[in-house]
Amino acid sequence: MALTNFVPQVWSAALQATLKKALVARAVATTRWQGEIAGQGSVVKIQKPAQLTAGAYSGTVTYATPTSTTLDLAINQSNYVAFKVGDVVAAQANVDLVSEYTREAAYAVAKLADTYVMGLAADSGLNAREVAVDLAGARSGWDSMYEKVVDAAEILDGSDAPREGRFIVASPRMMAALVSDDTFVAATQLGDAVRVNGSVGRIAGFDVVASNNVLKEAIAGTTPGSKDVTFFGVVGAIAYADQLMSMEAQRLEASFDDGVRGLHLFGAKIIEPSALGRFSVTTLDAIA
Repeated sequence: MALTNFVPQVWSAALQATLKKALVARAVATTRWQGEIAGQGSVVKIQKPAQLTAGAYSGTVTYATPTSTTLDLAINQSNYVAFKVGDVVAAQANVDLVSEYTREAAYAVAKLADTYVMGLAADSGLNAREVAVDLAGARSGWDSMYEKVVDAAEILDGSDAPREGRFIVASPRMMAALVSDDTFVAATQLGDAVRVNGSVGRIAGFDVVASNNVLKEAIAGTTPGSKDVTFFGVVGAIAYADQLMSMEAQRLEASFDDGVRGLHLFGAKIIEPSALGRFSVTTLDAIA
């Protein structure tokens, strides 16, 4: 900012907060391997024990030799953010702009990771574990979300997935349909603990979290036409780990600016497909 840009105006010491999308990846994925990636390479080896079976006792005992399956959680995604703040701008602002923008930067990299995790819903292995929902057109023609959630529960029950920790990630159109259902219990009725955990409500045994970062897919052969593809399942079916390699400030050469840059490494993987499924939600009227 040149000196000629100084104007007799008051710069407020209070910043207007920017509007942000809710981030839900950490609410539905397990981060139990988070601490194992710091400075230790780009792949986390996850050991999955085999299931044991019980047998009828007839006087002798036979010992099984269980084997474990190794799953690789690759920390193979990266993004960065970098910005600079000039001395003159900082002097006029009367606020710690570097700190404020650093918080904005942290959200920016987290949003990309959140979108990546939601994109795992495209996994072809979930094709047989999909519940189609039609929410196109007028509300009077929308599918019953309660019935669709019951269909999702049946899929999980058929795989012996735990009933505890079940979740739904709802897109905006899904949320509109859910809250219109008489069986939906809003988080305000469930207490502070639910709101802190990120749930916006509960239906048919599922905690509901809302996200604007769900996967969008085009409907083949239609113009326009789109659908939201989003998860239902049990918390822990997806593994997520990340590492903020650096968020460093430096004095930039050839200018009177402070620069801040950060590098974020992360990885996510579906590790329990039997405890996961997806909704395919038509959101726009299709025109042939």
